Amino acid sequence: MLKILVVGVRSAKAFELSKMYKGKVKFKFVTDQERSLKKVGGEFDFILTCIKFTTHSTERLYSDHVGYIRIFGGCSSLSSTIDSLYQASLGVSHV
Repeated sequence: MLKILVVGVRSAKAFELSKMYKGKVKFKFVTDQERSLKKVGGEFDFILTCIKFTTHSTERLYSDHVGYIRIFGGCSSLSSTIDSLYQASLGVSHV
């Protein structure tokens, strides 16, 4: 199962993503409402940062991870990236 940490997402979107990918992706979220600059522990395949809703300090905590991806858009960009990562984990390629 794919393990993804998503940083800077709204609580409602976090709930929606968890529901959408239940049994397919194991998520951990740092919501945009959480103001702690403490790094979240755990092993993740990917760390996605929604840069519209995070600070540079928060980004620096995770940017050294090999699977670090900056999300420049909003929720649709985030969902699209997760879809692509999930499909790639299954060995499905987009043409």
